[in-house]
Amino acid sequence: MRFVVLRSVEELNRYRLIAAKYIDVLLPLEYLQRSKVVAYVRDDGAYCGGMVFVMQGPFRVLESIPDGVINRLPVDQKDVLEITGFWLDRRQATSKLASFFFWIRFYIELVISGKKGFVYAYCLRKKHLEKLYANGNPIALFKGATKMQEGMSSPEEESVEFVRWPTLFFGPVRKPQFLIRRFKVALLKQLSGVKTPKLPIPVDDYSEELEVN
Repeated sequence: MRFVVLRSVEELNRYRLIAAKYIDVLLPLEYLQRSKVVAYVRDDGAYCGGMVFVMQGPFRVLESIPDGVINRLPVDQKDVLEITGFWLDRRQATSKLASFFFWIRFYIELVISGKKGFVYAYCLRKKHLEKLYANGNPIALFKGATKMQEGMSSPEEESVEFVRWPTLFFGPVRKPQFLIRRFKVALLKQLSGVKTPKLPIPVDDYSEELEVN
């Protein structure tokens, strides 16, 4: 398995169609064309995960916040990136360490971005995502019904959040079990011959959306 930066229209269109099954949003092709799209690819070319880094605004997640809501973004928007199309399906992965390496690549991309933090959103119905993203000590910018965006099939109750990069960086230091557990569980399964659970792990549209929408 390897990480591939997608650039062609064909690759980006294929990615957004597959990702939509996990993040419940069909991201606009133009949005992906101005973003960095990293796909997690098997040796046979199948996509089993990926992440989208939108380096410059306007950002869909911020535009989804209803009019009249005070902007609580703690840094200048030019110092922020948006994360979306974030997902991983371990059923399709051929490596037991897929989740571990997925998160390592995510950290690397944040480091080289040069940004101070990132924004993302996730559906409030998905309680497991709230627990997952709490590892980054996020700042909630808005919680509630967001404005419809292109590619959404229906309105959603979402949490729009901001995370400072340094805070996320020290997350594994404060809570080392986050990455250690992903490595240890995969290693034990590899040694014991136990198969990886057949469960999709959404990590998206922005929005483990981010699963990000």
